[in-house]
Amino acid sequence: MTQLQHVTPHQLKEWMDKGMAILVDVRPSEEYEDVRIEGSILLPMESLQHAMLPHNPDKIIVFHCHKGERGARAAQACLEHVPHRRIYCLEGGIGAWIEAGFSVERGVDPGRL
Repeated sequence: MTQLQHVTPHQLKEWMDKGMAILVDVRPSEEYEDVRIEGSILLPMESLQHAMLPHNPDKIIVFHCHKGERGARAAQACLEHVPHRRIYCLEGGIGAWIEAGFSVERGVDPGRL
């Protein structure tokens, strides 16, 4: 079994600024609409399937939730199906992202209207 790796908010911010990462938010849609990291893709845990992952093999895929538990479970499950992909979990989830001082979006995602 491939070992799950975690990424810090600072490292994720660097990857996102460079266009290296795809951020997958596995929280329920209500939580996502309340607050989310800009550029994240909503794939709630209950409907997540590894076949739904973005197919760009050059990108790092980072899963996150509120604190890191659901994100870690989702990342580990995907690693078991696609062990050749670079898959990480955001350490501490969106809570750690906010604590690090990085910006978030609030309210309904205009792209989902």
